[in-house]
Amino acid sequence: MRGAIAVLVLIGGVAAAQDRPADWEGELVVGKKYAKDITFGKWVNDKYEQYTFRGMYLIQVREDKNGWIRVFDGHREAWAKKDEFVLSKDAPAYFTDRIRADPKDTFALWRRGIGWVDRGEYDHAIKDFDEVIRLDPRRADLFNARGVCWRLKEDWDRALADFDEAIRLAPAGAVVLNNRAFVLRVTGELDRALKDYDEAVRLDPRSGDAVLGRAVALLLARRAGAAGEFRRAFDLDG
Repeated sequence: MRGAIAVLVLIGGVAAAQDRPADWEGELVVGKKYAKDITFGKWVNDKYEQYTFRGMYLIQVREDKNGWIRVFDGHREAWAKKDEFVLSKDAPAYFTDRIRADPKDTFALWRRGIGWVDRGEYDHAIKDFDEVIRLDPRRADLFNARGVCWRLKEDWDRALADFDEAIRLAPAGAVVLNNRAFVLRVTGELDRALKDYDEAVRLDPRSGDAVLGRAVALLLARRAGAAGEFRRAFDLDG
């Protein structure tokens, strides 16, 4: 649904973007900090209301103004500080500098991997995610991230194995349930897919991706309710 186009040159084995835009509107970004540490909110009656930033992966900038970017984190639209993000196409170079300083910086490895995913370099991403999992094997979010790479490579068995492990480690994750449901759906296991979609929507009723996935699964399974779910997904999409 979303994408980015970049002109790239290789510098020291890491691709860096040319002609970085001053205005980030429409660009994809990655947080430099953990989500809980991101400044995220909006002004209401001249007062800034702070929210918990819930975006995990690539976020698309909807507006760029005076050092702030307006983004939708998957749950609400609000403003975040621009300097707390990096363009996703620049993430591999940016986080490589941090990894050189500390090769065990799992956050930097994780976020560099996300940058590789945005650029379609899934094998590089998997390598970074492998290293984070080696250093911290109980990171459900990293099994989920690596599962996404396998999914994008259409390696359904490995994707399913990683999503299963992520759910075993953190059973209440709506995002990973939605991801596993996608794999089950495309491999024809519609009953299991619908069960995961139902739970993902129960956990996060505002997840447009899960609602849309459930609509598609209902349609493929020739069950009632698909049309209503498509309308609901459209309403939730930002």
